[in-house]
Amino acid sequence: LGALLLRRCQNLKELPPVGGLSRLQVLDCSHTAIKELPKGMEELINLRQLDLSHTHFFKSIRAGIVSQLSRLEVIDMTNSAYKWGRPFAELQCLHPLSALYIHLDSSALASNDLAWIEGLKRFHFVIGETDPKLLVPGKYNDRTVILCRSSVLETSISSSIKWSLNNANSLLLDECLHLEELPAYLARDSCFGGLKSLQISNSKCSFQTAGGFAARFDLLPNLEELVLHRIYQLESISELAGHFGLTISKLRVMRVSNCNSLNYLLSVGGFSPTCKNLEEITVRSCEKLGDLFRDYSFSRQSSVSSSEEMGEIVEYDSPSPWLTLIPDQLLTSVPDPVEDPVTLNLRIVKLHNLPKLEILCRPELSWQHLEKLEVIKCELIRKLPLTSQNANAIKEIRGESEWWSQLEWDDGYTKSSLQKYFTNVDN
Repeated sequence: LGALLLRRCQNLKELPPVGGLSRLQVLDCSHTAIKELPKGMEELINLRQLDLSHTHFFKSIRAGIVSQLSRLEVIDMTNSAYKWGRPFAELQCLHPLSALYIHLDSSALASNDLAWIEGLKRFHFVIGETDPKLLVPGKYNDRTVILCRSSVLETSISSSIKWSLNNANSLLLDECLHLEELPAYLARDSCFGGLKSLQISNSKCSFQTAGGFAARFDLLPNLEELVLHRIYQLESISELAGHFGLTISKLRVMRVSNCNSLNYLLSVGGFSPTCKNLEEITVRSCEKLGDLFRDYSFSRQSSVSSSEEMGEIVEYDSPSPWLTLIPDQLLTSVPDPVEDPVTLNLRIVKLHNLPKLEILCRPELSWQHLEKLEVIKCELIRKLPLTSQNANAIKEIRGESEWWSQLEWDDGYTKSSLQKYFTNVDN
């Protein structure tokens, strides 16, 4: 017998001895009710894959058992009740091991003897009690660390975060306290170029830099995915980026949900970060969101135009006329609207339940490479950044029929050319 697949045998509470299955290579007990490994496990000398994921009653592993499974390549204990309490030495001797998914104690990653983990192709470490919904696989989850319900000020947690930034490509922080202190701690070291995905959820921290510490350089220069869920005091992504010194120049995916203080996503102009590689934006249930992008350059132009139209004389005592209109940190030349740094490569936009969102971008701009647009329960949006020129790129538009019928268009041809791509989500 080469494989014993007991997956989703939910009433299975105990296995008979398996010592006679010396040729067994795969043992899958995921989604069962077993409480411990069966007798004779140490005799499975050819076992390569052990799947104990979603075993909510699994409590113990006898000492010395795992170290005898010398050909193990994969250990998957994702969302298992068992927290790895055995010494890492039992895993270190498993030289073929390439994938490890386990729940750890908070001090585990603070150890100095972790060089062996760097040899793993994939790992998924959970520290603290977590919501199973956070364990859904993502694009960058081959080397993931999840820290839950912990304080950054704890030495073991801050050490775990630093280790994660150095060795993982995905970090998820759920219900973690004092996250606003993280840049001050991390700035003692160089940037962490390996991390590609950062997820923060269920946080009451404030990331406003006024009176506090802000990173002086980009701590995460290769960040490609940013996921924010229930960050209660966050007013903009630019605020978070400024606090962590993020240029987010390589960011490809941005997902934001249930951030009820969020006024806008990104500011454009000044020393604001640019997202020229941004391909996907998803925003859900942010009740105060009024803009996707707040363009200070456009605001300055509008202010000057209004003054000129009214015949007002505006005098400036400084080399730059904008100093009297906006804060110093927003000074810049007006960007070329054709080469908009945020929407240049935008392909997918999903907007759900945003009652105050009205304008997607500046009137003269269009999203030239947009392929999929989904707008649901965003009743105030009346105009799309689509023209007949970029109708060839669009592949799908999803929304309610009433919303679609009330949209405003520059010309009838644009609407007719896009009609065939519209899908009604009412049904």
